[in-house]
Amino acid sequence: MSEYTGDLIATIDRLERELPGWWFTMGKCDLTCHATVGPDRAFIGEPALSKYDRGFSADLPNPSTLAEALGEAIDLAIVQIALDRTPGAIMA
Repeated sequence: MSEYTGDLIATIDRLERELPGWWFTMGKCDLTCHATVGPDRAFIGEPALSKYDRGFSADLPNPSTLAEALGEAIDLAIVQIALDRTPGAIMA
């Protein structure tokens, strides 16, 4: 679970700092809070665009917050990017 659990503005700032040029969407319903992050075609080129075009999604059961869901989606993206850059790593 991400350390960014409560403050939505701080979590959006984190996205912009750690994944510049990435978009996000979020939603909340009675069952979950969900968020997706992905590279923005206007700012990110190949090969990252094709590789991560589907984005990274988190769907957390309630009680949860939008900040938690967005933080989890950011974490998933950062981990996968790190794995992709690590020689010999097993990709998820």
